[in-house]
Amino acid sequence: MSLDSESNWQIIYNQFHAAVGENPIDKILIPGVFAQHTIRAYCLSLGAKPHWWLGGRLVHLIGNTGPDFEVSRWTVPLKVRTLIRLPELTPLYRLKFEPARWHKEIAIVVESYIEPE
Repeated sequence: MSLDSESNWQIIYNQFHAAVGENPIDKILIPGVFAQHTIRAYCLSLGAKPHWWLGGRLVHLIGNTGPDFEVSRWTVPLKVRTLIRLPELTPLYRLKFEPARWHKEIAIVVESYIEPE
């Protein structure tokens, strides 16, 4: 596993989200079903105050036919790539991102590790 090579990472989600009015940013169900269990995530917010460190929480979900079940939850700080090894309870999974309630805007990037051949 060569985690330090950028060519082994593929962006699976890269989006900007903004609050509507005074309401916080809604939870974000990241579209797609994923199979790679080594991922990394990071957040950026141009409106963040200097003492804010938390971007939000990334939630690992499983469930094919009924409701999704939360398997694990990971803290994603602002401006820091967070390496995450998700438990391999099922071959496929989904992700949800829950922004910290004080953010009025946030960009989220999630990348999956692609094993070199």
